[in-house]
Amino acid sequence: MRFTDVSRVRSRFDVRVGARDGVDLSVDVYMPPAPGDHPVLVTRTPYDNNRADQKPPASTAPQVPSDRFKLLAARGYIVVAGDVRGRGDSDGDFEPFLHEAADGADIVTWARDLPGSNGRLGCFGAGYAGFAALAAASAAPVDALAVWSPFAAAEGLPSRGGAVRLDWLFWMHLVGGRVRGPVDAPPWKSIFSSRPLAGMHEALGRPDAPWPDWLAHLDPQDPYWSSLAVGGGTDASAPTLLVSGRWDSGLGATMAHWETVSSAGGEHSLVVGPWDSAGTRRPVSVVGGVEWGPRSVVDPDELLLEWFDHHLRDDPSSWAPAPVRVFVTGRNAWEDLDRWPVADEVETLWLTSEGRANTRIGDGRLTRDATPREAADHFVHDPGNPVPWQPDHGSFSRTGPAGFTLETSFATSRDDTLTYTAATVDVPTLVRGTPVIHLFAGTDRDDADWMVSLEDVFPGETRTVHLAHGVVRAGSVPAFRAGVPVGYRIAMTDVAHELQPGHALRLVVTSSLFPLYAINLGSADYLGATEAERGTHSVFHGPRLPSRIELPLHRMENHDQAP
Repeated sequence: MRFTDVSRVRSRFDVRVGARDGVDLSVDVYMPPAPGDHPVLVTRTPYDNNRADQKPPASTAPQVPSDRFKLLAARGYIVVAGDVRGRGDSDGDFEPFLHEAADGADIVTWARDLPGSNGRLGCFGAGYAGFAALAAASAAPVDALAVWSPFAAAEGLPSRGGAVRLDWLFWMHLVGGRVRGPVDAPPWKSIFSSRPLAGMHEALGRPDAPWPDWLAHLDPQDPYWSSLAVGGGTDASAPTLLVSGRWDSGLGATMAHWETVSSAGGEHSLVVGPWDSAGTRRPVSVVGGVEWGPRSVVDPDELLLEWFDHHLRDDPSSWAPAPVRVFVTGRNAWEDLDRWPVADEVETLWLTSEGRANTRIGDGRLTRDATPREAADHFVHDPGNPVPWQPDHGSFSRTGPAGFTLETSFATSRDDTLTYTAATVDVPTLVRGTPVIHLFAGTDRDDADWMVSLEDVFPGETRTVHLAHGVVRAGSVPAFRAGVPVGYRIAMTDVAHELQPGHALRLVVTSSLFPLYAINLGSADYLGATEAERGTHSVFHGPRLPSRIELPLHRMENHDQAP
């Protein structure tokens, strides 16, 4: 954000606002220097509305939330920043998701009538605060929303494809008290390896965490998650800006909300950059060890201001992007689109091998023609030695000395990963949309996980870059039987990536990505098992069991390259 003088911003701290049930909620209010009528922006967080964050050196975002709020106030907005119920200075008990619609509506109603307010109001936030903004808008009229990576049941809280995500236990630790929990105090590796899975909160030392309740409702369609079913306003009509990153853990949730608001009509926008979860909030040009170029960096505060200036101040010049703006990695340029997903053709690539697809030097291939012979690839899944999600993983705030990496060679050198590589492309080839895997697989155990990921292989195997992944737990699929090949449909996270000439696509199949997902012990009692045994897992391909990947793939020999 350009230099802004915040010295004359007026602040009021720990203002008490009564919720409809009598609980006092705490907000801080930041007032513009100049008198007059101003729009109001509301945000509510469980992480303490004045906490000090660690800031990457290249970040353009303010270091402390109150710095951001002062900047917004100096630009002419009244900012109301609150602690959600039971967190920070707010009274009551924190129960994730349960009170955010009603409490948010009460804060919105109160804030709209503040002295100096012109009656126009927007909500904003990231992560849980993004969910809180959407929840408030579902229960009270809001004129505009700007949301970064909101939580959503559609992405699977606390699971994806039936496999439990351990980052949610980490999150429960962060919000387990009045203030944010100490990130590195718990011994995460031993906690995430503890058994049974349903008792990990005990190993963490937070017996009151809602972990077992969440695990009792792994189906995202379970009515238990009804409080998460919110969109952009009661009729999804409030203009909504949704922002996420290609490797952001909240990408699936963002896309689920995008489907809701975009299908309802109205003026909405989606921005997806080449960022991980931290980069979505504070973009930098290097993510996962890959330099995406200076154009990949945007100022989130300028983006937020342009959106609200357009919708709360009727400034027609303040919002220029198309309804959808995505960063195409590989090409390393932004692409403006009228909609997402884009209605384009799908190309099928078929899995094939001579029975030895193990490791990246195996014989697994992706071919444009279906294989005429039946074959299978096998590997041994050892729960005591799972495939790591990241090398030297620490906590979900720190992934080791090298940080988060998109390079996958640490995993594809293992015999318990199967790799299927396509032929190199000779023209720029765009993958844009949702890759879908139809996988025929079997196990001799009573349960198994199937993790699939898509990679860009550079010429000469000098580098690989992870693009997307998908997961399914066999035991969550009604058709599953031990010892019998079963067909699974696995939708990956969305992709916008252009393969350059000489590059190739690779599909990787394995049965663990620890500790992003819990270790599957192979027992029918997924949540309660304590003993683990090795299992033999198999991936089948051929006319009878045609494992394949469906790709929204566009070769520039047949399409004009987008600017």
